[in-house]
Amino acid sequence: MRSVLLLLLTLFATVAKAQFEMGIHYFVSAPLGVIGQNIQPVHNFEITGYSRIKAADRRLFAGAEISFGEYAHKSQETTFISEDGSATTTTVDFSSSVRNYHAIAGYHFTKCTAIVPYVIIKAGISNFNTSIFIEDPDDHHSCHPLEARNLFCDVAFSGGLGAGVKIDASKVFKNWGRGRSWLDLSANYLYGSQIDYVNIKYLAPGQEGPNRQTKELNVQFIDITTQYIHEHQVAQVYTSSINFLDFKVGIVKTFGGCRN
Repeated sequence: MRSVLLLLLTLFATVAKAQFEMGIHYFVSAPLGVIGQNIQPVHNFEITGYSRIKAADRRLFAGAEISFGEYAHKSQETTFISEDGSATTTTVDFSSSVRNYHAIAGYHFTKCTAIVPYVIIKAGISNFNTSIFIEDPDDHHSCHPLEARNLFCDVAFSGGLGAGVKIDASKVFKNWGRGRSWLDLSANYLYGSQIDYVNIKYLAPGQEGPNRQTKELNVQFIDITTQYIHEHQVAQVYTSSINFLDFKVGIVKTFGGCRN
């Protein structure tokens, strides 16, 4: 998917013979609705690149953005009870993240001014994944995980829209060339189809959250004494629609300068 987006970006820059702008952003995604009841806000870093299209008086732009974020990192002591009543206690580490790959298009309401308001639309995919690491118990009699590290992931379509403003950095910082760098502030809404994800808020077996669309995430263990292979639940998987409100801040660099 990343290769496709980079190819599209190259085509936009080549065919449109346009100015190119690249940005680095930090943003917080506040989960809304059902997904907001299940996960924490996502802290993200993003790389954006787009071309300002000459045929549209350089106000229209198109390109791509890729972001990487984390919404949970948690370790906890967990006790697994086998069918014969024996117990195994070990540490389970959870790390949950989100990746977004979007094609974008937008419109600058002004050009070559100190403040440039704009609107943007986007479409692509979102990938939710959780890495689960189960420590091997420090004993020679209980059950042990067959695989120490497990990965759960799911991918869904996502799209959104937003509005923001670019502020000429030369108005804030000295020795920054006019129209070369911009402070970028925006708010964006992202919505998508249903996706499965590990609910870090409700990890204990039987501890159900407000969203009842759940299923168990099981991992295979082996009894060291009997060599009996069985499963234990390590987390719950929830299903809900992608639904986020993003608040973004970053720096955008213009290559080619401001042209009238």
